[in-house]
Amino acid sequence: MVIKVDSGERKQKLKVEKKACDGKIFGCKCHDYQNIFSVKNNLTAQPASVKNLTSQPTSVKNLTSTSQPGSADLHEVDRKNENLVLICNNISQAGQQGGGESNRLCDMLVKLFKSVRKQCFLLCLLFIVFILGTSIPYLWSRISGHNNLVPTSAVQYIPLQLYTNHLYNDEDKRGARQEEEEDFRSLSLSLKPVQHYLNNIFISVKTTKRYHYPRLIILLETWVSLVKDQTWFFTDETHSEGEDLDLQNRTGNHLIYTNCSTSHQRLSLCCKMEAEFQHFLKSHKSWWCHVDDDNYLNPLALAHTLSRYDPTEPLYIGKTSTATPLKIIDVHGTQNSSFWFATGGAGFCISRVLALKMAPHAVDGKFIQAGNKFWFPDDVTLGYIIVTKLGFQLTEEERFHSHLEHLNLINKEDLKDSLTLSYSLEKTGEQSHTGSKRGSNTVSISGPFSTSVDPSRFYSVHCYLYGGPYCPTK
Repeated sequence: MVIKVDSGERKQKLKVEKKACDGKIFGCKCHDYQNIFSVKNNLTAQPASVKNLTSQPTSVKNLTSTSQPGSADLHEVDRKNENLVLICNNISQAGQQGGGESNRLCDMLVKLFKSVRKQCFLLCLLFIVFILGTSIPYLWSRISGHNNLVPTSAVQYIPLQLYTNHLYNDEDKRGARQEEEEDFRSLSLSLKPVQHYLNNIFISVKTTKRYHYPRLIILLETWVSLVKDQTWFFTDETHSEGEDLDLQNRTGNHLIYTNCSTSHQRLSLCCKMEAEFQHFLKSHKSWWCHVDDDNYLNPLALAHTLSRYDPTEPLYIGKTSTATPLKIIDVHGTQNSSFWFATGGAGFCISRVLALKMAPHAVDGKFIQAGNKFWFPDDVTLGYIIVTKLGFQLTEEERFHSHLEHLNLINKEDLKDSLTLSYSLEKTGEQSHTGSKRGSNTVSISGPFSTSVDPSRFYSVHCYLYGGPYCPTK
């Protein structure tokens, strides 16, 4: 059976179908689907004709041959129609004994054809979204110039000789660690031979409420534990009741509240220095040694050093922090003077004889007045009174150390002879109050605590010199 199709009617029909498909997103294929439905209807209406189509496949080919040459769209449509007709014929032959089963199978085929395209489209869309979601953060970090992605570490292969050396040298390393631990234990110094001399020293620590924790706790757990009866703490305002009681108990009621300002200005510093001086005079001890709350005091070295001096002499012992003497220029040009002073950040010591000579110039608010006259801080005011007013010079002792020095240059072997140490925990690159950049400045000592546990290195120094109940033994 040969079906003849008029080419003019075919063109008119395609135009109508294309017009009906205007506005579709992915192109117009509606004429194909309409052809499928038309073929399905013909199968339903004329089953005999379908059989004739099956028995005479060449008649279907005549559909193509009847189209006019040069019409590519018509050829494409005819080929698709031919394939669909053959599929539907096969389905009808397989299910012709089932009556209307062939129609339902053909409907399912058409719906499946549509759903597969939708599924493919959804899969492609999800794949595109996944690619964009994983690549956008990387692209953004590259564009912004901040590569925050952590590269995966490559597999590193350890040479065989390094592994064997590690095995054979393990015993040597263990022996070195044991020897180092023995050094910490064997250097435990004793204060018993100089205890009677230490009892004659008044040690004052200047602090402020913002540094009660952790600075005072560090001192109480290290060197202050050796000379607790001789050490007094001078602070400014009081804390809450609970914290005051706890800190008073830990200091043995040696925490003095001066009622001075909490600021780090010269008047506040001079106020606390005057309170230290007056309490020393009332103690009737032979020596007054002042340190800050960021100093480590070596009691044994201090006792040995002061034992070489006569406390009945007016002595002013300390270390300068300037390269030249401090000059005082009188506006009238008649009283120009210069003097050396001991920096309070490293500590200093004064004999009782000298302190009594200073009393008329340093008690009852006169110490503050002297500092306010030239806008001097506390340690400079002290040097001004001793050197300029009283005429006694500074006895320099190089073994006082402050955070103004390069503390990492102090050798481990010299720690036992150092009078004081200090620390500064400014982060690398952080600007200080003067605007200059500086990093952490601490004593360089290995173990027994890491810098994360002991950033000031005072615990490690104390374990190395004297030992303690918290010091590791293995």
